[in-house]
Amino acid sequence: MKIVGVRCLSLILVAGLCAPARGFEPELSAEQAGMSFARLENFSPPKAVRIESTPKIDAAPLFKDNPLQEFGLTSVDTPYDVLAKMFAKGRAPSREEVTGWHAGRMYAANTPHKPVAALLASVKDAANGPAFPDFKIVTDWDSNINPDGWDTLSPAKVLDIKGIIQRTLANFTFPVFAPGEITFESQPSNRYKVRKSGDYLVVRCDLYDGSTSYAYHYKDVTPAAQ
Repeated sequence: MKIVGVRCLSLILVAGLCAPARGFEPELSAEQAGMSFARLENFSPPKAVRIESTPKIDAAPLFKDNPLQEFGLTSVDTPYDVLAKMFAKGRAPSREEVTGWHAGRMYAANTPHKPVAALLASVKDAANGPAFPDFKIVTDWDSNINPDGWDTLSPAKVLDIKGIIQRTLANFTFPVFAPGEITFESQPSNRYKVRKSGDYLVVRCDLYDGSTSYAYHYKDVTPAAQ
């Protein structure tokens, strides 16, 4: 004959022995009660922790923080491309803005990543008398010096540039101040257009051989005696 319920009864007995008697409440001393109250009084729930979500990756253009972004640059633009876009959005500079000597860089279509030292200089030329303008613009590029070779001019460099201007001045035509740009030419059949784009003087040159170059000028290096 099997005995049924013995295991269940044993569990009930054990549970009864472990549980406190009904109606029994543990007593606390006055000191313990005070300590418990103090703990509750000073208790403050933990502050909520703000969980920051993962920032969303901004898919803005590559040149987001670049001041040239307004010209519609792309990640594959060469310096030549950048200057072409700057020139397209430029305006006609005033005579005052092109007065003096201005150092910069030139980029040719066949070497769009290669910077070449560039200079744009205005010159007073009254040799032709009062019937003609007394103002010319001369530009020169020199790939035989460092690209920043004209950014800082020593007395010797100033003399070199003055020599360049004297030798080439007769080759340049008088500038025409058109509504959108300043234009002038030099022999043999090089055509120049100057526009102001942002802080820069940007020059487009259509050369006699059919190629095009762009230069931009950003630093006034006019010598004190000029």
